[in-house]
Amino acid sequence: MTTKLKNKVISHWIYKKRCLDTIPSIKGAPDSLCEPKPPYGFVYRITSKATKQYYIGQKGFTKAGFIQVKGKKKKCRKESDWKTYTSSSKTLIAMIEDQGDSKFIFEILYFVRSKSEASYVELQEQLKAEVFHDPLSLNGIINIRIHRSHVRDFKDRIEINC
Repeated sequence: MTTKLKNKVISHWIYKKRCLDTIPSIKGAPDSLCEPKPPYGFVYRITSKATKQYYIGQKGFTKAGFIQVKGKKKKCRKESDWKTYTSSSKTLIAMIEDQGDSKFIFEILYFVRSKSEASYVELQEQLKAEVFHDPLSLNGIINIRIHRSHVRDFKDRIEINC
C-alpha cells in the first residue's frame, strides 16, 4: 500500500516478497538482467486479490526533465512517479481507486536495462500469459516498437519460454 510518512512516499511495489521503496542497486545480483549498472525500470504484474484479474506492464525509474543552470535549461533525468504508479490501464486505475491499492498485489517481475529491453520483456510476459485469450487479463492492447539491434545483446539473458 502506498503511504506517506513525514514527506517520504512508501512504495507498494514488491520484488521477491520484499517491499521496494528505492531504486535498486543490484550490482552482483545473480538473477539480475541489469548488472552492472542500475536498472532503467521494471516489468510488472498487478493482480486483484479478490478477482485475480491482472495487468502486465512496464515502468521506468526515471523520466526526462530539465534543470536551470546559469539561466539556461539543461536536460537531465529525474525520478519518475514509480513508487505510486498504478498503471496506464484506465480500467485498472478505476478499480484501484474504487477498491484501494491494498486490495491489489503490485509485483515486479524483472528489472531491465533499457526501454527496448522493457518492451521486449513485457511482450514476452504478455504472450506467455496469453493476455488476449485469458478472461482475467486486463491488457487490452499490445503495442511494441523496437529495433532488432536493441534486443540482440540481451536475448540470451532472458529465460522466458512462451
